[in-house]
Amino acid sequence: MNYTNAFTKDFLLTDDILSIGQQAKERKRLNPSTIDATIGALLDDSGKLLAFQSVEETLENLDSRKVRAYPPVDGGKPFKSALKHWVFQDALPALETHFKMEVLATPGASGALSNILSNYVTKGDLVVLPDIFWSNYAAIIHATGASYVTYPMFLNQGFNLEGFKKTTQDIFEKTQKVIVLLNDPCQNPTGYSLSNDELKGIISHLDRLAKDHPVVLIYDIAYLDYADIVYKDTRKRFLNFTEVKSDLLITIAFSASKTFGIYGYRGGGIVALSKSQDVISEFSRVSIYKARSTWSCPPTEPIFLLNTLVEDATLNQNFRTELDEVRNLLQKRAKAFIGEAKAIGLNHYPYVSGFFVTIPVKEPKVVFERLKEKDIFVVPLSNAIRVALAAITEKEIIGLPTKIKQEIEKA
Repeated sequence: MNYTNAFTKDFLLTDDILSIGQQAKERKRLNPSTIDATIGALLDDSGKLLAFQSVEETLENLDSRKVRAYPPVDGGKPFKSALKHWVFQDALPALETHFKMEVLATPGASGALSNILSNYVTKGDLVVLPDIFWSNYAAIIHATGASYVTYPMFLNQGFNLEGFKKTTQDIFEKTQKVIVLLNDPCQNPTGYSLSNDELKGIISHLDRLAKDHPVVLIYDIAYLDYADIVYKDTRKRFLNFTEVKSDLLITIAFSASKTFGIYGYRGGGIVALSKSQDVISEFSRVSIYKARSTWSCPPTEPIFLLNTLVEDATLNQNFRTELDEVRNLLQKRAKAFIGEAKAIGLNHYPYVSGFFVTIPVKEPKVVFERLKEKDIFVVPLSNAIRVALAAITEKEIIGLPTKIKQEIEKA
């Protein structure tokens, strides 16, 4: 007998990263020298979950009566203002001049993606993804009844803009609708960030398509605050959006979980941009309805945390100082891994910054099992393995590329 409906009976997680991470944790309890390079969470050099002191103090000082109360479904006016200011920073005035905007609080960036996709795609629709992507995108898309199509992400060590244009043009001609999902900067799983010219080319192409039919860009910025050598440069990428002339809908998925290191608090939000007030009004109506009918209201701690950080200039600066230190820590780990990989000839996809580096392999499951036997845990992907630089220390990185290469060559 079937108890589930005809749609949900096919639901299946093909690679459960959290489950693999749990295996690594259990093994590390037995053998402390186990290398757990699985989960996208920042650990300090003692192997503990990294905590920002400014964030810890803010959370401890929150008024429990406010935190325990139901928040507005959209997060409330202070949060909506705070999220726009945090996401866009110096770029906000230009974007507010150019676009109509709306904001929705969500449980993490995953909640944001689920809300957007459930409202803008349906059975028969195709979401455009690169051929290397975070596996949970497929699950979220599948849960809507839609499917996806991919384009080759890289060409000559850079983003394959022509491949992207061809794929989106083909979908446009078949369905008269285009939904594009981009994870940028610091893409999970490769660590690649689009150059200014690459992002400008993507926006220009989608803007052209949007003159005739609905086009939605879902811009997943989960790792935004860990991009670029100079922190002030992180928001300049948004100025490319001001070239839009059509009614293109841009939905930006923000992760407070990643930015503030509060993964279990599930903080996030959507900022929607369009030149059309009708498009933004429609977004507001459907996104709030979907939120109310799924999670009801968002978690309160991340809302009050962001409100406080944006309102308190001293606290804001203290957090940014801590963030700079953590960004430097992550960059040092990346430099150590990529330096050794280059020296020994271990190929990896183009990396710019972020939590992960990804290595192409022909038999990822075999390599995963071989490394697991050596108490090294990575994440197997389609024709690749992912190494979470955020979760391993610089000491653990020394020699790791060599060990990985050895197991790849045996496979």
